[in-house]
Amino acid sequence: MRASRFLTVDILFLGLAVVLWMLLEARRLEIPGVWFYVIFGLFIAISLAMPLFMIHREIKLVVAEPSTPGGRLGVIDMVGVIVLGVAFIAFAGITLSR
Repeated sequence: MRASRFLTVDILFLGLAVVLWMLLEARRLEIPGVWFYVIFGLFIAISLAMPLFMIHREIKLVVAEPSTPGGRLGVIDMVGVIVLGVAFIAFAGITLSR
């Protein structure tokens, strides 16, 4: 019971930091409709709203500076992301099936 409360509080504080970052980035880059992402994240899932905002942000950055290349992941980065993704999906599947 204590562990689940701790995780809930941890996720809420992470969500607050993400929302603050999204608001600051939206103001800096003049991205309209940032509150759509915030509300979508609160009522649906922040794990979907955040990547959608990041895609919107990257499009805005490319339009502003077309000559600037986007970031690139190395092989170790990709392996790490894949391993974490598989682990998270497995954990979510086990957790939600109980």
